[in-house]
Amino acid sequence: MTSGARHGIGVLVGLVATLVLLGWFALVANRYIDWQRRVMVRYVMDGTGGQGFVLLLLLLVTAALIAVLCAPRLSPLTSLIPGVVLVVVNAVWFLQPLFVVEHVVRPVRDRWLMDFVDLLTTGIVLLAGGVLVAMSVLPSRWRGPVAGGPGRAVAFPGVAGPGAPAPMMPGHPGPGLAGPGMAGPGMAGPGMAGPGGAGPGASPGPFGQPPAYPPVPPQTPPGTPPGTPPGTPPGTPPAAPPPA
Repeated sequence: MTSGARHGIGVLVGLVATLVLLGWFALVANRYIDWQRRVMVRYVMDGTGGQGFVLLLLLLVTAALIAVLCAPRLSPLTSLIPGVVLVVVNAVWFLQPLFVVEHVVRPVRDRWLMDFVDLLTTGIVLLAGGVLVAMSVLPSRWRGPVAGGPGRAVAFPGVAGPGAPAPMMPGHPGPGLAGPGMAGPGMAGPGMAGPGGAGPGASPGPFGQPPAYPPVPPQTPPGTPPGTPPGTPPGTPPAAPPPA
């Protein structure tokens, strides 16, 4: 996936996550205010029971949502967009509470909104937004996948990979090395002309190289009758003399 596609998907996910987090914080605020109003006396006496567990579960799910948005494999825009929105919403309430009450709370007059404004007073929304923004500015999240990352082949000692020469065995020369009785790189083997040298039967070169040894005449196998032409297989009867 290219970086452009990765960040484009991150923008879409960030916008959806912003709406989800705002609604989720409103739900948390509603349950928190309900717990605070109705069971405070019983909490002091005997504990809150089931309502306290519900509130604890909602807070844990909120932490899990924030952790998912901060995953390193996701685009940083996935956490940056909802983080900025949460910070701005809570900061506006801290700086201009009367403006929020007159232009937002009073026109709507909804219990959920009023509970959400009470939650803004605690600063928990600002804290969550600050964590999202801080995790979005890490340089490692803006870089694309590194070449040769996960999935790269690992070479083990003594194991040859595809296209690699086989490991050297004791007593065998390695690649480019000459063994006993073998000519090394740039050296002439038996019966071969070296670099710039003349082969068997060649004339001296223009720079006065010494002439090569004359070619060896063909040898006659032992036990061959005299007068047998060279190269005759052993056991061949001698040719009849020409008629007089």
